[in-house]
Amino acid sequence: MVNCFTYCKKLSLCLTGLFAVLILATPVTAETIYANDEDTLPRVDPMAWINENYLSQQRTRINEILRDNYARSFRGGVADFRLLQRLIDEQVIPKTDTQSLQAMGVILGDIYVSQVEGLEWGVYEDELGRSHAVCAVNTKECLFVTTMLSRRIEVGVKPNVKRVYDKGLMQIKPFLPKRPFSD
Repeated sequence: MVNCFTYCKKLSLCLTGLFAVLILATPVTAETIYANDEDTLPRVDPMAWINENYLSQQRTRINEILRDNYARSFRGGVADFRLLQRLIDEQVIPKTDTQSLQAMGVILGDIYVSQVEGLEWGVYEDELGRSHAVCAVNTKECLFVTTMLSRRIEVGVKPNVKRVYDKGLMQIKPFLPKRPFSD
């Protein structure tokens, strides 16, 4: 009669050996480790309905301010630089009104997306949280436009909108898709 302890010990050794063979026979590469790891940070997610809705609310907020003060509205192109600059220069929005200041950043983001091929709105996530951002397509490289103007204004600086835009463009340009015969 076989001792139960001996039998269990032999079975355990056999299973351990089988497990070791299976592990060693499976090639491990970076692709197999990270292929389905959606929790890898940072990452850029597409805009969901709730994100689009938030940006729409921000556009409405800043357009109401513009209409109330100048009877104008943003049109989504480079002409919006002048309107943003006027809001800043005339200090229409108090530097304590973070939501409205960030709404100006949404307009700045819309200018980037409308004028620069290869940029799109996305949700950037890292260990600090989630942010709406304008990102180079198929990369993790983004411009955090909602705070590009607001952070400067909150500390008492009157930023030059076109200069901020150009600086952001220079930072993101190396990550934009390359077109044939372009520089």
